Amino acid sequence: MGAAWMVRNHEGVVVCHSRKAFAEIKTKDEAKLQSILRASESMTSLRLNRIITAGEFEEFFGAVMRPFALPSFLFQRDEICMSMKEIGDWQVLVVKKEANRGASFIADSVNKRGLVQSYVARGHPTWLSDLFLYEMEAYLASLTPTLVPGSGSSFSSTSSASVAFGYEGVWWFVALRESC
Repeated sequence: MGAAWMVRNHEGVVVCHSRKAFAEIKTKDEAKLQSILRASESMTSLRLNRIITAGEFEEFFGAVMRPFALPSFLFQRDEICMSMKEIGDWQVLVVKKEANRGASFIADSVNKRGLVQSYVARGHPTWLSDLFLYEMEAYLASLTPTLVPGSGSSFSSTSSASVAFGYEGVWWFVALRESC
């Protein structure tokens, strides 16, 4: 099973990315949670402290934003909040999987191409250059308006980052402290 994350700067340019091959994960929810926790750990190691975490993790992120509305996901909420503790300002945002196909292709390279070596690398994979150029433009058009109203905190152009994920499809993370 494969997962991937990407960090984009305020202009939508991929600063770094990672792929992780997981073994012995039995459920889709477990894979999603492990992807989130792995990325959070990586963001802490990279010393990123102002991030927006976006992904197609509707139940998990919903529990972070509205814990009483989704009580069956409180364990995942607590795990996510604890993993984000070292990160200064963060927020979760639910997005459709089409919002970041690049992370999906990277994650799928584990399953479909048998590329099981986990890594962290600068920039984006060169074999996806055209896709990432297209996504950068779409990313800026779709994300910028979402950050402005009611964010509770402002992201300067020099300190914002997003984290993108993929697992059997596409998820990407984006974050500012919500309710943890």
